Amino acid sequence: MFLKKFGAAKTVQAGFLLALDFAKRCFTGVGNALTAGTKRGEVAKQSKGTKYPLVLHAANAYLEKPTSTHLKSFFQALKANPETSAYRRDLLYRFLNVLKMHIDGEGATLSEAAIKYQREMRHTGRPINRRKLIGTTLLVKGLEYDHAVILDADSLDAKDLYVAMTRGSKSCCR
Repeated sequence: MFLKKFGAAKTVQAGFLLALDFAKRCFTGVGNALTAGTKRGEVAKQSKGTKYPLVLHAANAYLEKPTSTHLKSFFQALKANPETSAYRRDLLYRFLNVLKMHIDGEGATLSEAAIKYQREMRHTGRPINRRKLIGTTLLVKGLEYDHAVILDADSLDAKDLYVAMTRGSKSCCR
């Protein structure tokens, strides 16, 4: 939904403000890391009171030349900023991957790159980097793990219990 609105933005400023709203859905503390001008979607000047010049420069670069490369740099500056913290990491990393695909020429528009990314994700699945995961039967449906531990099995209906019991490829315990 964001990418459709972003692609349809009439001005660079409108697109940047949409990107800021999206950033606020991925990070905490975005408002504290930006200057007043940047929050309005304007090229802002660095002053002595500018706390985070890297974020300011990345935002200005996008506002002056709106490319996926500059937008990715802005989001990476937010990610590296001590004032911000990514709390919707999966959403953020998917967006960064879509930007990378667009930068690499895989899609004439961001929306096309997102469609291609979604197709690839459908076949490869979500990468799992953690050794221990806790999830509901809805989240683990279709995935396989080495071991499954079922908590509060008595509260599950037959369908959810079946899903829970069949997730562990080596063992399943209650």
